[in-house]
Amino acid sequence: MESIFFYYKPSTNNFPVRKTLSYKTANMVEAHNNPIKNKTRSLLFLLFLSFVIFCLPFIQMCSQKQNNAGDEKEVAKTVETTLNAYQLGTMIFYGKSDFKDLQFYTGLCYTFIISFTIISLVFLLKNKFGAIRYISAINFTLMVCSIILLVVDKFIKNISDIKYGIVLFAINNFAIFIIAKEKESE
Repeated sequence: MESIFFYYKPSTNNFPVRKTLSYKTANMVEAHNNPIKNKTRSLLFLLFLSFVIFCLPFIQMCSQKQNNAGDEKEVAKTVETTLNAYQLGTMIFYGKSDFKDLQFYTGLCYTFIISFTIISLVFLLKNKFGAIRYISAINFTLMVCSIILLVVDKFIKNISDIKYGIVLFAINNFAIFIIAKEKESE
């Protein structure tokens, strides 16, 4: 087994010390201090963080239920539910799938967002950072389109109906885009 020499300065004195390390240990030290591998790890972390962000509330939905109590006045009750990205993405698989309904296309957007995030993990394993950059741009565009569709469909009535999951996903997606762009240029 071959070995290499590694010089370092200990904190106790100012003289360099010669230490013999094996190639395996030296490669581990080099990999730990390598910023290229650290960017790949941070990209992997951000992609897995996307799946956690998908569990956070994205949209708050208010629906009104009317109760008929004989001759008494109709009382409207509002029921608030929050939907995360997984629930929005599976909207197209249950219920009626009407192609004229804008909520169907919103569900389709979130289905593509989740699918493209899985595909970007595969591209990360193959070190295709340009594809990850394009996928993150497509994901951001699909998210903006889904918000526009929900506003046009009057599913979102106030800006407060948009929850923090969408904002965190946008920030995370922007960070993925920037890191993938830096990795592609290296």
